[in-house]
Parts: sequence; C-alpha cells; structure tokens
Amino acid sequence: MVRKNYVKKWIIAGLTVIFIISAMGLLAEIKGGKTQAKLSEWITVLEDSFEDPAFPAPWVRTTTIGNYTWGRSTAQASDSTHSIWCAKKALNNMPPRNPVVGSGYANNMDISLDYGPIDLRNCTDGFMSFDLWTKLSDNDKVSVIAYNNVISGTVDYKGGQGNWLSKKIDFANWNGVNFLGQKNVYVKIKFFSNATGTDIGVFIDNVVIKKYFTGWPDVTVKTLSVDPTAVANGEQVMLVGEVTNLSENKSQSNIINFYVSEDQTIDPANDPCIGSLPVPALEKDGIFAFSEEYNIPVTLPTGTYYIGGMLDPDSVMNEDDKSNNTFVCASQVVVSEPVGWETIL
Repeated sequence: MVRKNYVKKWIIAGLTVIFIISAMGLLAEIKGGKTQAKLSEWITVLEDSFEDPAFPAPWVRTTTIGNYTWGRSTAQASDSTHSIWCAKKALNNMPPRNPVVGSGYANNMDISLDYGPIDLRNCTDGFMSFDLWTKLSDNDKVSVIAYNNVISGTVDYKGGQGNWLSKKIDFANWNGVNFLGQKNVYVKIKFFSNATGTDIGVFIDNVVIKKYFTGWPDVTVKTLSVDPTAVANGEQVMLVGEVTNLSENKSQSNIINFYVSEDQTIDPANDPCIGSLPVPALEKDGIFAFSEEYNIPVTLPTGTYYIGGMLDPDSVMNEDDKSNNTFVCASQVVVSEPVGWETIL
C-alpha cells in the first residue's frame, strides 16, 4: 500500500501550525510553532555597589530596636566611593554617629535589610557574594540569612580587624541548608548589638546574587485525532492523543480543555468547552497518552466544526514556550440533528 501525506497550513492563535493528514488515518501531528527551549545560563539577580542614592531600594530596611540603621557611607568602600554602614542613618532625632573609635555604632541595635523574592526553581547552582568590613565588640554580630516560608539558614560574622574580606555563600549550602529548587527565597543582612560595648561596626559593599537556571518545562501535544467525524447533537466523539515534555525539567501536573470551534482558532472565551483532562507531571520526553470520550453539546447548531484544545488554560505553569499550548484536530467534525428529530419552524 502506498501511504500518502497531505500537508496543510492553518493559522491558530496567530501561530502557523502545520498538520500532516495521513490517508491511512486521522492523525494530526503538530509540526510547527516550536521555538528552541531556553538554554541553561547564569542569571544575575542583583548587583549592588550602593552607589545609587535611591538606597535602600531595592532592599527593604527594617529597624526592630534602636535609633540608628543602615545607610550609604563614604568612610569605607571596597571599591568606587560608597558602601553601607550599620549606623549611618539616625532615627528619632538622634545625633549622627561616625565610624571611628569612640563613636561607631550604638548599643542595643537590631536592624536588617531584606531583598527578594528570588526564584530558585530549576536552578542547579547559585550564590550570594559580598565584601565585608567588620570591627565589632564581643557578642555583637552581623548575620546573612536566606529564608522563605519553609526553611531558613544563617551565617554569622563576629569580631573583625577592620579590613575588607570577600565572602561567598552558596544557595546549595547556606550553613547546611539547601535553597535550590525553592521559590520566594529572600536574603537578609541583619546587624545586632547588645548593651555592653560597641566598636566601629560593619560595612558591606558589592553584593552580587546569581543563579544557574536550567530552563522551565515545555509541555505540548504530540498527537491528536478525533473519531468519528460525523455525529449528531449530544453524541460522543473519541479524542486520542499524546502529551509530552520537550524540556530537561520536569513539568507540574496540569489540565487540557477541549473545545468545539467553528474555525481553526480556539477561543476559550466563546467556543463551547466539551470537557477537561488532567495531565500528570512529566519528566523530559515523558509521554501521557489519552483516549477519552466527550459529548457534543445538544444545543450546538448543525454544521461543520473543528475540535481543539488548550494546555494550561489558566497559565499557571511556567514554560519555556507557551506558543505550542493551543492545538486543533486536523479532521473536521460534521454535526447533524439526531435521527428522528424534526425541525419545527
């Protein structure tokens, strides 16, 4: 037997999609509209050398206890002209303090800077680096904390000789806590002083946050067919197809909605939905095969229709490519009145 394929192009949701209609069956396979998945790459989340007078933005500055807090300073800088000092900004009409012996920070301070959220899902590496200058009294400390609503990790720095040191903390091991794969991660720079003695304090400069992002999943319909192609109102059609994940990263569970449309453009707002199908989470190249029956609406006017659908109709899943989420069967379905019905004018 000679097998023939007929190629036809349709425009679906502004996207050129090529379907191959086989003379041996009703298979409709999506061949176009796919862009290459995002390559793995290092992404710079934050670079802050505190030269911007808009500080504390993009940080959130909080004073829990005390009359002094973080502010930009020219007294010390790892490079360029500015860093931040723990007692630069005076509050509550208090007199200014200076980062020198005999002045420095005050007793009984509890202040912090917070940055976030940082999305570390589908990340295999990441870190926060910064330059640190400390000269602290006993039991006073600066803590660099990573946290979300599930876990937290803290790295403390005490003492110091009053010189610049480069520091780096990995999100994979933030003092024993792994944040890779977590979403809504924040970092906090927290300074604490007790009631028994002070010194010059803490300067921080050149904060950098980076992550190694490996891409989002990319779920698409691999095949889709409909049978039969001639039905009456209220009768069922069988939809047979496969969903696959084209990305390296596992997808989350989701749904497909199926629609009846007068044309090749699926319009969820106006086309009747004939049913939904849960789609499980899929690993790379994983296949979800389905064979489900759905009823043609009884109230649907007679005529010729397309049956199509949409993956992730509510756009709750991050993907590298959403342009291949809309699809349609290659074969049209002719809908007629049920046998025995009589049209009464």
